[in-house]
Amino acid sequence: MGNQSKYGLNQNGVGTNANVIPYGTLFTIGGDPNVGANEYLYGKYPIYQTISVANHNLSSNYNSLQVSWVRQKGNFDIAVNYTYSKSLGTVGHDQLNLTNDYGAEPFDRRHLFNAAYSIELPKMVRDNKALEGVVDGWQISGITSVQSGVNLTANSNGGGGDFNVGGVAGSLKTAAGYAVSAQSINGTDQIPLMPYLTCDPRQNIGPHQFLNGNCFAVPTVPGKNGPIVLPEFFGPWNWTSDLSLFKNFQMSERKKLQFRFSAYNFMNHPLWTFSGTGVGSNSLYLANTTSFGVTPIKQGNRILQLALKYYF
Repeated sequence: MGNQSKYGLNQNGVGTNANVIPYGTLFTIGGDPNVGANEYLYGKYPIYQTISVANHNLSSNYNSLQVSWVRQKGNFDIAVNYTYSKSLGTVGHDQLNLTNDYGAEPFDRRHLFNAAYSIELPKMVRDNKALEGVVDGWQISGITSVQSGVNLTANSNGGGGDFNVGGVAGSLKTAAGYAVSAQSINGTDQIPLMPYLTCDPRQNIGPHQFLNGNCFAVPTVPGKNGPIVLPEFFGPWNWTSDLSLFKNFQMSERKKLQFRFSAYNFMNHPLWTFSGTGVGSNSLYLANTTSFGVTPIKQGNRILQLALKYYF
């Protein structure tokens, strides 16, 4: 299953600036690209700065393999489904070439598995109405959900996808002695400064760590920026299982009393997460060398609930 969209409305996003500063504009002999130049003098409309023009240049697509299985037999009802998917769209911040901005979306999750079931327990008592009313008629129901982690690349630095490379670039210099920045590497601020990879960040990681910050390097050579959209790296899986045991005591045709015992995350499976306010928190900032890519917070305690409901 999938869908594709083209010519989506772009009102104020990447690719709407009609007065972009071309690549390499700020490279001058003997001049610091970071200071002094009024870059907008080199735009298409020199007397103006940013000119946002709404257009229809966005595109995205979603493709998936979806498998489901439903079974009803006797006292058992079960439904299982699995999805393998990929979501692509405009995620980069290259104002000059929107094609460079195409990549996996922040909400891209490759694997999703869900199972729901209901089991009516068999009768255990015969010829004893009082005991039968207490022991028999119980049901078990549950839901299990397993999801692979989100795309950390597209979620880093508030969606910038650069893992806050600017936080470590300020102390570095180019061969000419200029501070490393988008202007000194790309000759324009219309293309963001991006890190490049020196190794696989998924290797040589510690406990509950998902990315190795030592594999990211800051470009220092003018004209040699990192890729606008880095490869996808995924965070921790999400696993939850809920279980309920309940029984209905029928009092009349319309009235019944239900006793229910529920356990949310009954397996007490830990859900590891990054520090800060979310996936794009400072745990994915390259400047934080000791905590980069680490999920130190454990969430998801088991929650128990007893309920007595009267239906009338």
